[in-house]
Amino acid sequence: MGTEHAIAALEQALSAHQAWAARLHRRLIAGMAPTDDDLSPDAHHRCTFGCWYDAEVADAQLGLAGQPAFAGIGSLHAQMHDHARELLSCPPSDARLAAYDRFAAASDQLVGEVRALQQGLLTRLLSMDPLTGLPGRRNMEERLALEWQQSQRDGRPAVVAMMDLDHFKRVNDRFGHASGDEVLRWIGAGAKRQLRIHDLVFRYGGEEFLAYLADSTLDAALGTLERIRRVIEASEIGLPGGERVRLTASFGLCACSAGQDIAAIIDRADQALYEAKRTGRNRVVCWRPDGFA
Repeated sequence: MGTEHAIAALEQALSAHQAWAARLHRRLIAGMAPTDDDLSPDAHHRCTFGCWYDAEVADAQLGLAGQPAFAGIGSLHAQMHDHARELLSCPPSDARLAAYDRFAAASDQLVGEVRALQQGLLTRLLSMDPLTGLPGRRNMEERLALEWQQSQRDGRPAVVAMMDLDHFKRVNDRFGHASGDEVLRWIGAGAKRQLRIHDLVFRYGGEEFLAYLADSTLDAALGTLERIRRVIEASEIGLPGGERVRLTASFGLCACSAGQDIAAIIDRADQALYEAKRTGRNRVVCWRPDGFA
């Protein structure tokens, strides 16, 4: 499930919960008998919100179950139904008022948690590059800083790599921007496939990409990026008009040094990329304290 679909699914589920809560209030006000579903110990599985939540949990292809806040929403939803069952089972009394307060508080908290999850997904959506589907530059340094801090705590090395397509403007000039977009999509997807699952790839801007290779030495990263360079060089990329184009790419690498901030590391990787372009393109250059290599 894409992020946009996940946001829409949350909105539908929240609407279903609010409709259920409105029906419960009408029954209370009118003095109507509660439904068997609402009095059932598994009421949180029977309502529309609960059915939707259980389907999300059961289907690993859906994207919400992997969100950290998702499990908390399930627990809160179950607690809210427990309070609703207590409320519906109480005769009019101070105890019933107390049960109502607990139910109302849990219901409000549930709505707040769902809204917070929606907002988190929306923030992630806005930070994604719509063309390649990769994370964009927005919030990139903050994300990388957190990853590098974690690597330092764990005592693990890391490398930042910059990649720039060589003579990319010629693709746009000759075949049009739709073809250029297709090339960028192909490159982004290919880079993601070639790297490990825990590595991060960002659309840095234009035809530039940035990768964070966690738990990797500079020499290991050099081998990885050299492999990607060869794959790009050997590939023919299909364009929307049926044409095929071959490209090369240049790379700049910098090992993350303890105590150094991520912005400085990115700058050094960018210097190495510039050196790769200056010295002939279609190559991988590493920044080292004693010079480029």
